[in-house]
Amino acid sequence: GKYNSGVYRAFSLYWFIGTVGACQVPVIGWAPLRSLEQMPSLLVFLGFQVMEACDMFRRRQAKPMIGPRYFMFRVMVFTLIGAAVAAVGFVLMQM
Repeated sequence: GKYNSGVYRAFSLYWFIGTVGACQVPVIGWAPLRSLEQMPSLLVFLGFQVMEACDMFRRRQAKPMIGPRYFMFRVMVFTLIGAAVAAVGFVLMQM
C-alpha cells in the first residue's frame, strides 16, 4: 500500500491542528467533533492510529513479519476493533 509513518505524521498533524484550530473559533465551537460531515476525516484519523500501532508492533518483533503475515495481522486487528465497536453499539442501542 501507500501507508508509511510519514503519511501518518502528516495527516495526524493536519487533522489535529485543523480540528483544534476550528474548535477555537467561538462560532464553530465543538461542531467539528459533533457534525456528521467531519466523521470521515475522524475515521481516517482513527484508522491511521490503528495502522501505526500495528506498524510499531511489527517493528518491535524479534522475528520480522513478512508481507502476507503482516496483512493478515492488520485484517485481524481491524476485524476485532470492528466487532468491539459493533458490540458497544448494540449494547447502547438496547439502553
